[in-house]
Amino acid sequence: MKINYMFDDVISLKLITTEEVVAKFVEANNEVVIVDKPMVLSATPQGFTFIPFLITASKTFDTTITISKPVIMATSVTDKELVSNYFEATTGLKLM
Repeated sequence: MKINYMFDDVISLKLITTEEVVAKFVEANNEVVIVDKPMVLSATPQGFTFIPFLITASKTFDTTITISKPVIMATSVTDKELVSNYFEATTGLKLM
């Protein structure tokens, strides 16, 4: 799978586990994709919200994670509206 994104592009990755991860692209090689601040959508009574992909990961560690390419089924640039929601979830700032 060839992955051609620019550093800090917000991308969506569909995993073989059916999870859809939204994250900032860092880099990719033949074996892995490295992303920053990975989040997944979760349904709540108030609608959908972003939650951390690795809920149990230590908050003191870097938010960059490595995902093995064999578990990625598809990738895409994330929809602009969801990018705004993603930035709000990861920074606490609301984009106008």
